[in-house]
Amino acid sequence: METTSTCLYWLIVACEAAFWVVLVLALAVRYLARRESLSRFLLLCLPAVDLLLLAFTTIDLRGGTTATFAHGLATAYVGFTVAFGALAVRWADVRFAHRFAGGPPPVRPPTRGWSVIRTELLLWLRSIVAWIITLALLSALIALVGAEERTRALEQWFRIAFGSVFVWFIFGPLWSVLFLSRKGATRIRSAKADEIDALIELAATTFRDTYGATDAAGEISDYVATNFTRRAFADILADASMTLLVAESGRRLVGYLQIKTSPPPPCVAGPAPIELARLYVRRDSIGSGLGADFMRAMLAEARRRNRETIWLTVYSRNDKARDFYRRWGFTDVGFKDFKFGSHVYADPVMAAPVRAS
Repeated sequence: METTSTCLYWLIVACEAAFWVVLVLALAVRYLARRESLSRFLLLCLPAVDLLLLAFTTIDLRGGTTATFAHGLATAYVGFTVAFGALAVRWADVRFAHRFAGGPPPVRPPTRGWSVIRTELLLWLRSIVAWIITLALLSALIALVGAEERTRALEQWFRIAFGSVFVWFIFGPLWSVLFLSRKGATRIRSAKADEIDALIELAATTFRDTYGATDAAGEISDYVATNFTRRAFADILADASMTLLVAESGRRLVGYLQIKTSPPPPCVAGPAPIELARLYVRRDSIGSGLGADFMRAMLAEARRRNRETIWLTVYSRNDKARDFYRRWGFTDVGFKDFKFGSHVYADPVMAAPVRAS
């Protein structure tokens, strides 16, 4: 029995290694050899790894072996691979496409706000699905063996399943809620007419932080004084073709986003376009996941307006911003002149289809 358990443990390790070897091979065939049909065939072979492990476990128990912890672990491995395997394939596919086929960089997972809770909740629900599959397989094995004295080690996995679901909920969704309540959640909402002064300060500060290292201080001050005024923000808030969203942490505004319906440049060929005019986040909030939260809110607003294409212009030397937009599926489609001070810049125009967040 100890020998069988050892073999099963090694077989589980081998199955995990085989999963990743076949996955990497399938993606290499797709993106390096350009053999799409062969790649799909290899991806379809991934479940065969689980079937082999399950078949070995079943045959071993049917042969008279008393069940051990290893037999239950093998079943749980199959259940979790079925439930989480698609996530692993998508994770690897996005990175292969970016590295070898010029695809957009991977989108970073959210690190703050309600998006974190949503992500943790979806993972927790997926774990429940994994355990349902596992318990169904365990029940089938117990019925197949038909001898209670030989399957007690399998029955303990029912307790492990319920304990795992409980612990996952505590350190997943609930932990995220408690963490946010301690730190203060960042809320994205529509800007209000009575906070124009706060909007002016936010816009001026984030603009200087973004371009202070690359442009002349005098030209930046002139731009701020001309574009970030009470009249300018009052006009934006009163214009039905524009939406101004802000991110609020506590009582402090930490970022804002403006989208508007405006005539796109000729290089934007997508249907029903809408412009992402501004997206700025305070320096101390960069890297927190707030940008991703803004993009989700922007996509939701675009869908509400029945828009199908998002376009924007971005400073050619702002590489971080361009990489960020590429992670969200934007591609370069042309250029648009932008006058700043005494210079006229040919800013890249990027566009993307409106999609589900």
